[in-house]
Amino acid sequence: MYQSAFFALRDTRTTARIAALRVLFAAIAGAALMLQFEPIHWGSLHISAGLFGDMQSGGRPLGPIGLAAGATLGAWFEWTLLRRRLSARVGSVGPGTGHVVRMFAAALVAGAIGYGIGAATQPLHPLPRALVVGAGYGAAYLLVARLLGLSEAVALWRTLARRFTRRAR
Repeated sequence: MYQSAFFALRDTRTTARIAALRVLFAAIAGAALMLQFEPIHWGSLHISAGLFGDMQSGGRPLGPIGLAAGATLGAWFEWTLLRRRLSARVGSVGPGTGHVVRMFAAALVAGAIGYGIGAATQPLHPLPRALVVGAGYGAAYLLVARLLGLSEAVALWRTLARRFTRRAR
């Protein structure tokens, strides 16, 4: 969304520069985090794994988790830079810190509930299990977000309540 705002301002240079910084940041962070899970062997070069080098899943090292975490950090880095630059040009933009913290809290609680549902539905075939876990996560997120007063969740909750109340009559 912030990139689109810069495009609307006819400033593509800022987004291109920040995107290049994101790629560099994500590559460095991904490599550093991958090394925490998996050693690197390249010709005669050998770099030992870091803190989580002994962890494996199905006999395979978890290096891709580090790469994914690096990509995620890169996305947040880009988001932060774009938001700051856009705020400097047009004034305050986007949700405040409190709003973002409440969204993360709702996501963490819903993630824990989704994980629990996944563990409880282990015997199911993967597709129905994914549907059950996804529905449980979504419902938990909506409920927690509403309890935390996130305006979007409150508005959706009210809309759903109105529709179901009308149908019950």
